[in-house]
Amino acid sequence: MKILVIVLAVVRLASLTAFADFSFTWESATAAMNPQTEGVPVVATIQFIGARFSLEDPVHLEQIGASFYAINESDTFFAAIVAFDLGFDLPRGLPFEDGEVLGSTILQPGTNLTEALASISLTLDPGNYGIVIGTGLYGASGVGGMPNNNSDHLHSSYFRWSDIPMQTPEWSYGGDGYRFLINGQVVPEPSTALLVTTGLIALMLKMKNRTTNASTVLGTRCAVSKSGEA
Repeated sequence: MKILVIVLAVVRLASLTAFADFSFTWESATAAMNPQTEGVPVVATIQFIGARFSLEDPVHLEQIGASFYAINESDTFFAAIVAFDLGFDLPRGLPFEDGEVLGSTILQPGTNLTEALASISLTLDPGNYGIVIGTGLYGASGVGGMPNNNSDHLHSSYFRWSDIPMQTPEWSYGGDGYRFLINGQVVPEPSTALLVTTGLIALMLKMKNRTTNASTVLGTRCAVSKSGEA
């Protein structure tokens, strides 16, 4: 019976190891009850819109995107992740330096306002980052609009890229009410995995020792029994 309990404990620890990752969800704002769709900031080659976020643990990103819409059904947009040294930084390039974009994916929201998400596979260490929605790069081409009357969360922070004809292209601070979205899985720390593995090994050794002791006792009893018969 005790051996059965130990086996069940080992199985339980193994299942914990298999499901050690847990869900990660980040959003810059809560969706408005009546999101605006007219007179909203444009997303085009002349303007990208971005939001900052910070991570305290390693996270594997699985989906990124934002709440917005396109002028035409076939319009596409890129969603890119950039790294920042500080929480209030801007991208360094015009618009991006080589190697500054850690990963990107393509969104196709359609003409109706939607929470457009696309798959991405990217693991980020703890630190400061930005998510940028734009077009004209990475194979994306289109024009869209991004509502900015959502309810910002505490610490939400936005920035934008402007490349308007007859003006100097630049990144700038500002904006509010945009809804950016990130889904993924928190990556377990090595110490957690080590603790679970150590527990598994300890339980297995304990089970082995008990099995060995039981065999020894049984053998001794058999020997005594035979001696008595003699």
